[in-house]
Amino acid sequence: MSEPNADDESRNDHPTDEKDASTTRRTFVKGLAAAATVGGSASLFGRASAQESLDGYLPPDGTQTIPAGEYDWDGDGLSVGSGDTLAGGGEAGDVVWNLNSDTMDGTVSGRLENVVVRGDNPAPKAGIDLAPGGVIDGFVWPEGGGQSEDRALYHPDGGSRTEVHNSAFGWMANNGAYIDKAPVTMENVAAVNNNIANIRVGHWERKGTSNPREKTTYIRNCLVAVTETPRHDDEAGSHARGIRLRHPAHLVIENCYVVFLDVDGTADLVELHDEAPGSTVEIRNTHFYNDSGGRIVRDKSGGEMDVTIEDCTIAGSGNREVQPSFDGNGFTEESVTVPLPSEITGYDAADEIDGIGPDVGPFSSDATGSGGTSESDSYDHTLVVHADPENPLSDDAAPGDLDMLVTVSGSADYGEDAEPDSDRVYTNADGTTTIKVNNLKPDEFDSFEFDGEVTDYVVDDGYGYTVSVDGKTTTFENLTDGTFDYNGSGTPDGSTDTSTGEDDSTSLPKSIVIDGQSATDVTTYTFTVTGDVNRDAENSTSSDDGLTWCAIEDVAEGGKVVGLVGDGVDVFQHSGDVTDLTVDGDAAVYMARND
Repeated sequence: MSEPNADDESRNDHPTDEKDASTTRRTFVKGLAAAATVGGSASLFGRASAQESLDGYLPPDGTQTIPAGEYDWDGDGLSVGSGDTLAGGGEAGDVVWNLNSDTMDGTVSGRLENVVVRGDNPAPKAGIDLAPGGVIDGFVWPEGGGQSEDRALYHPDGGSRTEVHNSAFGWMANNGAYIDKAPVTMENVAAVNNNIANIRVGHWERKGTSNPREKTTYIRNCLVAVTETPRHDDEAGSHARGIRLRHPAHLVIENCYVVFLDVDGTADLVELHDEAPGSTVEIRNTHFYNDSGGRIVRDKSGGEMDVTIEDCTIAGSGNREVQPSFDGNGFTEESVTVPLPSEITGYDAADEIDGIGPDVGPFSSDATGSGGTSESDSYDHTLVVHADPENPLSDDAAPGDLDMLVTVSGSADYGEDAEPDSDRVYTNADGTTTIKVNNLKPDEFDSFEFDGEVTDYVVDDGYGYTVSVDGKTTTFENLTDGTFDYNGSGTPDGSTDTSTGEDDSTSLPKSIVIDGQSATDVTTYTFTVTGDVNRDAENSTSSDDGLTWCAIEDVAEGGKVVGLVGDGVDVFQHSGDVTDLTVDGDAAVYMARND
């Protein structure tokens, strides 16, 4: 995904996610079998060995990647200048800084990515200063800090937009995210059991944000929860708000979860402060679970704000008061399984914030599983996307950075070729489910299972890709405009009419067999022939797991086969030569002449 302008106020459909520099199971082993068996897949990169100290990596000059591993950190040296990037290598959560002295602080004016901090803050006053233009994409601190004025993130000044993505923090004594001076885009963030305010936002004109009411702060796909009495410092007692609008702004809260249990030290779930008059507030598609006495929305401005509440749901035994008058259809009563922090952020360490887990309140183990959103293991449809081997197709697009958002009307789960560490599947408050495909590299596949229909999508420009549902090659446009037949796209075993214009019964001189009968897992494959290709339905067998499918599409001067086989057998007859064969899995591949 190309980097947006930091001050762009129209970025609703372009969230940023953590970057994955390593080879994943979506990456296929390349090679062409001459007349033998092809099987297995391998990781091309090993885990980098950890260093004992961060001193050699801090501060960065340009782009600095820290190899995967655990490091001792004394709290010094975190200074990421404008235009610089400090990024943890490996998968999400592979770089851990063990905080052993001093205080967790620093400044980010550039980009900080993929860092997990462990350990309770040893000394006051914690907080990463997120300066104007700064971006944090992957910062997790489960233990937090109870020292005086400890906070996880802080705005030192107003001005240009800041961003926080795929992050989690808990148990801060003096605000979780204290970012109330500049516009902010906050996506896929979990703020849990932080005192004063879990998330504090606003645009402070005296600190450098001009025309504060004309700027927009977005809080999207976030979890805000108070499940235990927050700890506090010597500045105040325990009094935890969920989201607090402290200064004027246009504030958008959407697709979020706000959970307050019946514990001491809770305040209001959303507070609109009396120093933010004239603000415009939109709360959409958000689920509120409240067992506490706090108000759902408190308006301290005396009605001097325009508030819209649309398509929200509510549950719990606590207070239901909404103080401000508002436009929109408001709330409906509905029980919703709230995802855990790891599902919101993509970081397993986020679930190690004390006071939260699958046995707490509205959180459920059914929400964890493999990361999906349905209690059922059976889904109506299989969605597969395949990145063009020649990606990117535009000079403006970055290699290996193809991202997608696909929303379906029902539940969804990861398929065999998804990457739960980087991809995400999450339930929206309106009952739909969003699938996030992140960093799909050239010739990689992603697969997902889902119920219902595809209702919306966003795909990065500058990349080629193929999309199939139940083995039928189609387009996202057809999937959403009513022209795709979701009931007739395939047979129960997933096979479809995949002819390329010739009768499937026509015998072609060669065959290729993908045999999954002895494989331990599902195998995905693709190949291209220089001549014609037909699926040999007579000699192919269905998979007992219902995942066998294939789709044939015309590419260049030949035919391209994209397939997935479980414990069945896929057979294709073809003329010409086989090129660009890729296999991911344990299935055997044979080639033969039909003499």
